[in-house]
Amino acid sequence: MSMVVCGYNDTMGDGIRLLFEGMYQAILTKSEQERSTFRDVLRRELFGMLDVNRQLSVASSPDLQMLLGLNGMVLPHFTRLLDGPGPHVPKEEFMAAVDDFVTMLADVEEYGSTLPAFHFTQGNAVEERAAKIGKWARDHYAPSVTDPMSGH
Repeated sequence: MSMVVCGYNDTMGDGIRLLFEGMYQAILTKSEQERSTFRDVLRRELFGMLDVNRQLSVASSPDLQMLLGLNGMVLPHFTRLLDGPGPHVPKEEFMAAVDDFVTMLADVEEYGSTLPAFHFTQGNAVEERAAKIGKWARDHYAPSVTDPMSGH
């Protein structure tokens, strides 16, 4: 098996879903405790996360870098939910984009498994393979994005 996304498998997808379900429940609980709307708590969390990330971006601790990476995964998801209709976000709406993300990871892994695997000592082969995988993912999930290396 190729190792595109650390050898992505369903256990990883289930873990990502569980993580986001926990986030949904935490935001819902905060909104109830504070007598606020889900989107208002979400908005506040986003603003706070940006400040936290500024501090974490200069940290050398591996654990803090992992937290920065987790925040990087959460930010686009939370941001897309801000402008939805109404003050509350149903769990199905919150989780739909997470399911799309997990599906994308599986698709990228499947595509990567169709390419020959190379050992890291084989010159530029590993980098070229990785670039093909990244281009495929970009073309399938963000087709309007240009190639940063070629300008196309």
